[in-house]
Amino acid sequence: MVPNPFNLLPLIYTLEVKENPIEVNITLQYPITKIPLNQFLKNLIRAQKEREEKFYPTQVYLKILKHPYFLALEFEGGISFQKIIKEIEDELRKIGYLKITLDEVEDLVPKYRDYLEKIHKIFFRNWENIKTPFELSENLKNILNFFEPLFEKLKDEDSWHSILLRNYIHVLETKIFPIFEEETYLKDKSFSGSFLLEILEYLLKEEKIPFIGDPLKGLQIMGFLETRLLSFKKVIILDVNEGFLPPAPSFNPFLTDEIKIYLGIPIFRNELWVYYFERLIKSAEEVHLFYIFVEKSKTQEFREPSRFIQKLKWELEKEEKKPNEKLIPLYFEILPEKEGIPKTKEIKQSLLDLIKTTEISRYFLETYLRCGMKFYFRYLLKLKEETKIGLRSFDIGNFIHEFFENIFKELEGKEVLMENVYKEDEVLEKLENLWLSYKFERKMDALSHFLSKKIAVETIRKYFNYLIDKERAGKIKSTKILGVERSLKLLTECNLFDPSYEEFKNFKVLFSGRTDFLIKRKEGITKYLILDFKSNPDIKPYSGKEKIDKMFSFSLPDKFDNLALYEVADIFGSDLSGFQPRFYYYLFYQQKEKFITENDKEFVVINAGFITPSDFKNPEKFVFNLSKRGEWAKIYDYFKNRFKNLLEWILNHIIISDKFYLPADDNVCKYCEYKAPCKNYRHLLE
Repeated sequence: MVPNPFNLLPLIYTLEVKENPIEVNITLQYPITKIPLNQFLKNLIRAQKEREEKFYPTQVYLKILKHPYFLALEFEGGISFQKIIKEIEDELRKIGYLKITLDEVEDLVPKYRDYLEKIHKIFFRNWENIKTPFELSENLKNILNFFEPLFEKLKDEDSWHSILLRNYIHVLETKIFPIFEEETYLKDKSFSGSFLLEILEYLLKEEKIPFIGDPLKGLQIMGFLETRLLSFKKVIILDVNEGFLPPAPSFNPFLTDEIKIYLGIPIFRNELWVYYFERLIKSAEEVHLFYIFVEKSKTQEFREPSRFIQKLKWELEKEEKKPNEKLIPLYFEILPEKEGIPKTKEIKQSLLDLIKTTEISRYFLETYLRCGMKFYFRYLLKLKEETKIGLRSFDIGNFIHEFFENIFKELEGKEVLMENVYKEDEVLEKLENLWLSYKFERKMDALSHFLSKKIAVETIRKYFNYLIDKERAGKIKSTKILGVERSLKLLTECNLFDPSYEEFKNFKVLFSGRTDFLIKRKEGITKYLILDFKSNPDIKPYSGKEKIDKMFSFSLPDKFDNLALYEVADIFGSDLSGFQPRFYYYLFYQQKEKFITENDKEFVVINAGFITPSDFKNPEKFVFNLSKRGEWAKIYDYFKNRFKNLLEWILNHIIISDKFYLPADDNVCKYCEYKAPCKNYRHLLE
């Protein structure tokens, strides 16, 4: 007996792999909700329910077209639909719209328009304006006809998928189609499309697939209702858990308890199930009850034995009998978590070649400091995250960068006052035009779009007013724009380990960065500022006296293991927010003669930091907040003579260390795009 019908297929597969397979007869009816074709039809209904006029939710649209039945199709000329959907998905992910029209999809891949028009008609357009039950039935039949060549192939296979498909189509033809075609209360009447879809969705949830077999042979797999009036020598009941036996009551929106009372229909709760259970076990010579007990788990919900078992124990105790109980433990081996992915000599050589031929950016170095395995997936295997549909994490940041570039790029090389630059109407008009070009209204829901735009406008206004107020107070005398989106590159010699010769050699390495805003600002003294725009108002460049002292006193580790890597990463802060401004500071300082016009005797301040316009109180945050010239001299000496050693150590760790190490803090993994392959390496693969 299988009270939970969803366990039917796992049970059958288990019986099939036994050394001595036994003959099985199934009378248990299987719910159609898990059948692939049923899930496909439910997604079609969902697409219509979530459609707004002609706009379909992109994710649901893709889910329909990426169904295995579609991917198995081939059109005339040997064109694979898998190829078509790949191109469609690439285009949809590129534009990132949350909702899309069918015409827009056809315009994205015009060479496949003929195929798409046919598919869109059968699976989408025909469903948009259904008014009669007969139309709905015809639409379902059109879908079956479309997939008929594929279904004919599947029906010939001797597999459970084929058996379930044949029986599912039989249910559609004998139980669902007649409701929409023959029932007098529906026939030839007009209804709203949403009402008809609600009925179809309910039927697709409630119907079950029957199996046909020989009840006199082999092992009988049954549900409780099939055991009525039968007696057995040996009964095995699975899933004797609360919630399955007795089952949790289902809610019927068409026939609620109140309606049943009004109509005089009896309401049965557990009485029938008590009767079925007691009658079954008392009519059998031998009974085996199985249940799962889960007391506490992060991955499973609490499971307890059925109340029927508790009652049975109590009744046996009254008769001074005791059930024969046996605990069946689950044996599984937990593989030890690995420290990281091992590096072979060939991999180490590839890493050296990569460093010699690649522009070493702050992302390159930060990725390695944050997680060696992520570095492996991104820079060695070249794996890329699937582009997200909707607003991506970097979209707002890119918008802010481009906006300020549009404002200040034409002012490069000029000395300005922000009061003269900021003409509010002109600036807000540029913001509006740029906002429209990013199509944010198609990438966010209406409320998020409204709030985001309001915040963007207020953020820009507040930041410019902050600068203007400082100018009016005499704290900023003038600003010279040295660069917007300015590239900073430094080709320098580094002493790196060569795995081929197993010794250190000098190699040319190109360090590269791109600073958002490079300015010369006259305050009490002249300052050269290397600034990067950040959309997160809470980000800080890991500044403060303690952090600076830690940077000066830090000695590079002798080893190249995981602990040494964590130690080096820690000097830039737990989130590595201090690395970028220091890295850009180094690139600027090593070629400062290109930018600084003052002579060596004239004191100037060089600083780096973040501009966070959405932080209205303090939008500019700097790495170094010093007041004495002697303190600045120590900073300049550090970036002139010592910071390169730190970069060399990181590059050598990439080459020398035995593994691509996991991060010290698992929170880094929370939103990582490589979570799936990483999990396999960490726990599963030998």
